[in-house]
Amino acid sequence: RLFASVEDWVLALLAWAETEPDARICFRQHPGERFEAAHCVDDVGALISRHNRVGDRVRFVAAADKVSTYDILRTVKVVLPFTGTVGVEAGMLGHPAIISTQCYYGSFPFACSAETRADYFHLVHEALSDHLPVTSEAREKASLLYYLTALCNMVKTSFTAAPNDVLEWLQVSPQELWLRPENVDLVEALMTRSPLAFIRARRFAEEAEAHAAA
Repeated sequence: RLFASVEDWVLALLAWAETEPDARICFRQHPGERFEAAHCVDDVGALISRHNRVGDRVRFVAAADKVSTYDILRTVKVVLPFTGTVGVEAGMLGHPAIISTQCYYGSFPFACSAETRADYFHLVHEALSDHLPVTSEAREKASLLYYLTALCNMVKTSFTAAPNDVLEWLQVSPQELWLRPENVDLVEALMTRSPLAFIRARRFAEEAEAHAAA
């Protein structure tokens, strides 16, 4: 990790913006933080207000603001995720993502992992100069990665310890419960040590083929 905290990262970017008169930065708070359970302890908006010395060249979009992250992504040249899937979404749209932390997509061709802070801001400059193009192959890999991690790696099931779920599945026989597709996939992942995303992707492909043949 190149930056000790979100605050350290934000302050470093603001300081960099002071040296780059043509640069514009948009900080987007994660939309999920509009919910209390997902709220982050870092008050980035307040931090920017206190330390921004470049005026409207820096913008903060709060989680509750009615602004689409994808509309923002379509207008940028480079994406600088601290964490999260926005780096993958940037790759899908043809923009490079410059990474300052270790993350699961750091080795993919749409992402550039910096080794030092100097390297980080050098890569930012390269991206702004259009020297870090994202190829069509890289965009396809970003799309596949998003599909596997954001869609296939999640299972909706009522077989949980939540009180309402327990009341539901207690009324179901064990035989029926274990034959539910989502539970079949979970058991296979546990017993074979196969990635759940692979198992779910295979199921979705088989269901799509069956639907097309019907």
